[in-house]
Amino acid sequence: MGGTWVLGLVLLAAVWALALALPLASTNLLGVRQEEQGVMELYAADAGVEHALWRAGYEVGFTASLATLVDYTLQTNGRQVDIRVAAAPTPTPAPTPTPHPSQG
Repeated sequence: MGGTWVLGLVLLAAVWALALALPLASTNLLGVRQEEQGVMELYAADAGVEHALWRAGYEVGFTASLATLVDYTLQTNGRQVDIRVAAAPTPTPAPTPTPHPSQG
């Protein structure tokens, strides 16, 4: 009779521990899913940058169209990536240093 009580208490403790662990497991799964979404968005954004760089390097006439902003959409990794490309400003040349009169 005493062994039945012990077995019942052990089973009750196991069910109680399982009931406490299930919400924790569910929370962990949600966290993993959100992390995966973030990684996929990062990959999609990186693919958009690489696509714009490829177009700038290999697509005839693309760099000439950069006098204005170029907007387009790319579908990658199951996501829609909006891309905006603009020409980089032309750097101004550094001034040529002139020697000091005492160094002449």
